[in-house]
Amino acid sequence: MKGGGKMPRPRKPLSQQKGNLTVLQQDRMKRQEELIKTDKDRLEDPPEFLTNEVAIEEWVAITDELKKINIVGNLDLGNLVVYCNAFADYVEATINISNQDKVIVRPTSSGEMLVRNPWVDLQKNYADEMRKAGSKVGIDVNARLKAASAKVDEEQESIKEKFGGI
Repeated sequence: MKGGGKMPRPRKPLSQQKGNLTVLQQDRMKRQEELIKTDKDRLEDPPEFLTNEVAIEEWVAITDELKKINIVGNLDLGNLVVYCNAFADYVEATINISNQDKVIVRPTSSGEMLVRNPWVDLQKNYADEMRKAGSKVGIDVNARLKAASAKVDEEQESIKEKFGGI
């Protein structure tokens, strides 16, 4: 890598830029962001590789909501599937935990010992998967706030272009 081996920082969307950008720079970034939006046709129906009915129901619920804020497209399919399957597994783990003790007795060669119920660790792992995949597609509140900020900025810019600096 050039320049001492440092990786460049990830690019921020126009709505998250803090520096002073010229109108030309803003227009260029806005156009670039428009060009990367993808179709949504693959998100219309739940994919066959969702693991069960809970994952399918979650798919329908979240894709309907995400379409309203217009931040997902076909390229997000994988992360949406990961989220929905992890959600279904999380629900299963939670149900199992509610029907069992959080600490269980495990036989050992020297007798018995108390250990954490394996469902507790599974539940935590599925929650982590949901958070990671969800944040990539706008399911967490921070991602939605960033999207909302971008929409408000676009609306204000549009008003400013129509009416000037009134």
